Amino acid sequence: MSRDTVPPAPSSETTLPVTALPETVLPLQPSLSILVLDSDPAIRKLLRRLLERCGYFVHELADATELLPELRLRKVDLLIADFGQSRQQEVETIAQLARAHPNLKIIQLASQPLESAAPATLLVLPKPFHSDALLEGVQQAFRSGEADRLPSSSDPQKIGFGQAAP
Repeated sequence: MSRDTVPPAPSSETTLPVTALPETVLPLQPSLSILVLDSDPAIRKLLRRLLERCGYFVHELADATELLPELRLRKVDLLIADFGQSRQQEVETIAQLARAHPNLKIIQLASQPLESAAPATLLVLPKPFHSDALLEGVQQAFRSGEADRLPSSSDPQKIGFGQAAP
């Protein structure tokens, strides 16, 4: 596994390496807020470090049941989430999010391959994924209009709009 790949699910809270940022990272945008939802503290920590190095304001959440109350408390522009729920529960949660927060952009992290993305999801990134693929997805999310939706893929190397770094 390359050093810039997010592993499927580390078994301990080891520090995962964050490599140099790609040249295509958008300029610092501290007003853009990202909420990272994942039950794995090592994944949350890695994503927080990577995104903060790019200038984003990052919050973490470990449990999907806390998601709606959290979104009522703070402004969030982008949700990056592994919901850790059954597929049906994920689709229902995403639909509920889309109704309650229509401007919220969602990138879904998938521990299991998905045949398709929920309608309100901009992108599905299967685990493991490369940090470059995540950053490209974040940039694409902030560049896209409200009606734009990116295709998803269950192939970890194909992320809908280009190839992940090898």
